[in-house]
Amino acid sequence: LAAKRNELIGQYYRLDTHWNEWGASIGFRAFADRLRHQLPELRWPADPLYRLQRTDQVAVGDLASFLRLNDVLSESAPVLGLAGLPDEFVQTRYGRDEQVAPAQLATSRVALSHPVQTRNAGALNQQRVLWLTDSFGWQMRTPMYASFADVVQLHWRDALRNGGGFVRLV
Repeated sequence: LAAKRNELIGQYYRLDTHWNEWGASIGFRAFADRLRHQLPELRWPADPLYRLQRTDQVAVGDLASFLRLNDVLSESAPVLGLAGLPDEFVQTRYGRDEQVAPAQLATSRVALSHPVQTRNAGALNQQRVLWLTDSFGWQMRTPMYASFADVVQLHWRDALRNGGGFVRLV
């Protein structure tokens, strides 16, 4: 709420129910601030990376799609310095040696029903984390992958359903 009162950049897309990169960066920084007190040895992306670099025109999101206005409308999206972080990482289905292309994660539900492991040798911290996420996590992926060397990601709903594997993953 403080960010909403004090910032000129909107936190959500106008034509989508999800937050944009700016809104996700506020959520990620709140997450990092919370962990700073509990795990002070962790390193996080530097503050200048959260500055607005430009805005890009992007395809509309789910609200416009519900109305079948995808081909008619577009909207602007903030692009932060986080977009410049190294993203040379390997993504596989967790526990298997099957690579998953980042584009496939963006367009399919494979990341929602099967754990996906993202390894980044150049991450700020060499820890493994289990990230129970949802569709809002998509915009948080850049700082998350830059912060942790080994991220095992699964939709929280699929992790917690009967036989979903939460206990196995932990």
